[in-house]
Amino acid sequence: MVLFNDMSKSLADSQLQTLMYVIAAILLMFAMLLGSVVLALVALIPNVIAAVSVTAVMDYAEIPRDLMTSTIAVISIGQAMYFTSTVICFGLSVLFPTSCQLYTSACCMRWLC
Repeated sequence: MVLFNDMSKSLADSQLQTLMYVIAAILLMFAMLLGSVVLALVALIPNVIAAVSVTAVMDYAEIPRDLMTSTIAVISIGQAMYFTSTVICFGLSVLFPTSCQLYTSACCMRWLC
């Protein structure tokens, strides 16, 4: 039982450290994709909310952290990142069609402008 508790604590610490690396990588990716650090920080908000809410619900429901629950947290981050990139890239071109060239330096919506 002691070995299992040590493994669970190590997994939780590793998951938190990996989450910080993932958030930094997402910020860098959105900064390159959108060409603006401010837009990247705005795009990072849903990703952080998804990661925190899933882990908070699992902790509140007293679901033990193991490899499968860690996978669920990672999947939620991936879905939030896909949703955010879709909304930001295609939403900007719909909301601001005349200023679309401001965001097309490295953005995926270049073909929409």
